[in-house]
Amino acid sequence: MDQDQLSTIIEYCLEKWCEHELPWCEFKKDFHSSEEIGQNISAISNVCRLMNKPHWYVVFWIDPKSHTPIWTKFDYKTQKWKWNEDLLPWLIRGLDKFSNFDFYEIEYGSENIRIILLCIESTVSKPVAFENTVFIRIDSYTKPIKWYDHLQSKLWEKILWESFDSDICLSNISDTKVMEVIDIKWYLQIMWYDLKDDNEWLEKLIQDGLLIFSWGLYSITNACGLLFARDLGVIDLKSKFPRVITYRWNNRLHAINDEKWVKWYALGFSWLINYVYSQIPNIEIIESERSSEPLYPKVALREFIANAIIHQDLRIKWVEVLIEIFDDRIEISNPWVPLIEIDRFFDHPPKSRNELLADFMRRSNHCEKRWSGIDRAMDSIRIQWLPNPKIEKNEDFTRVVIFRARSILKLTDKEKAESIYWHCVLVFVLENEAMTNESVCERFWIEPQNSANASRLIKLAKDEWKIKPFDPKSRSRKHAKYIPIWAE
Repeated sequence: MDQDQLSTIIEYCLEKWCEHELPWCEFKKDFHSSEEIGQNISAISNVCRLMNKPHWYVVFWIDPKSHTPIWTKFDYKTQKWKWNEDLLPWLIRGLDKFSNFDFYEIEYGSENIRIILLCIESTVSKPVAFENTVFIRIDSYTKPIKWYDHLQSKLWEKILWESFDSDICLSNISDTKVMEVIDIKWYLQIMWYDLKDDNEWLEKLIQDGLLIFSWGLYSITNACGLLFARDLGVIDLKSKFPRVITYRWNNRLHAINDEKWVKWYALGFSWLINYVYSQIPNIEIIESERSSEPLYPKVALREFIANAIIHQDLRIKWVEVLIEIFDDRIEISNPWVPLIEIDRFFDHPPKSRNELLADFMRRSNHCEKRWSGIDRAMDSIRIQWLPNPKIEKNEDFTRVVIFRARSILKLTDKEKAESIYWHCVLVFVLENEAMTNESVCERFWIEPQNSANASRLIKLAKDEWKIKPFDPKSRSRKHAKYIPIWAE
């Protein structure tokens, strides 16, 4: 932070303290001990997470009662601790490598009295401990959190379930800097806001949860940066660019194109979909007249890519949404483990780690608002007579594979069972009907005289416990009806 930002923070703290005591700012008259500073950093960082505050400020060398600056000779840069070790590396080591805090110096007032400002950020991935003890603030006292079981549980709940998109990517900036970083024009256009005054759109950003105002300055959330930043590299989110690789043939040996998509999500999403579509060949259709048709339905690509972006685990660094285009398939991978079971994607209300990001992607019409995105994607694949996609869950990523047209009889037994299951789900969810031997023949282009093949496919899915008979008492195989194993 520069001197103007520091002055703004201190003046704001002093002004608000005159009106009422601020819970996120402290004034310290003197430096007591390095242990006290370490314990306070642990306690304050943890309580910031509990209170949903990005920062906490401790202002040294201002009298807590009179709020007047006090002259001091203390210098945190030269302060030594055990074995003549400097204060800062000693603190970081004692805090188990937590380093999201900074000391700042400012010459304040007409006499240019030196003031020290300690800015402590909220913890992100785990509670902050000092010398192996996790501390918390109880009123103005610093206490070990192990004495307060309910606070310990609440802190872990916040850390595990609070989404990355509501965290801060750029903090303590002026309104002018906000305009430089965020593309306000596109924000207003995409969200259909008719606002002219600067204060109006700043207030709207705050209301939408994209901007946080505190201490007279602004902080930009990760969701705001991902959606509307002019350059993701400026706000340290460049590892979140989707990547598109086009290969020659069916393996990864020969890449034709490798593109890193550098546009922010709200505007760049449509361009990303159009680029992916431009890399996919068309197939020639000859009926009454010659025409061409894309290999894959655009609805399916749009919904699966949107889901990959929205549901990715943004806390995993240097792993991006990856779209790989082969001659015989498209693979869409993202760093996340689904919060719901893959088999229940159709009928279960969606859960996202990034609710703020998901909300704006829906509001800007980039994905479905009615839980029907996967349904529409799978239905568009069915209409185009393509095999059902393969959805894989691995230890730290999820992959959707969309295939070119091929006979179901050429699939492995596991793939056949999965295909029958997804067909059964589609019929059950979208049409409120049960799957039959006839519907399987129609879906997978099996000739009526070969309906025995459909019966064998259905048996594979039953043996894998993917489907069950609609009427367990029925003995007919040809006229039997089936529903998903989870259906009631």
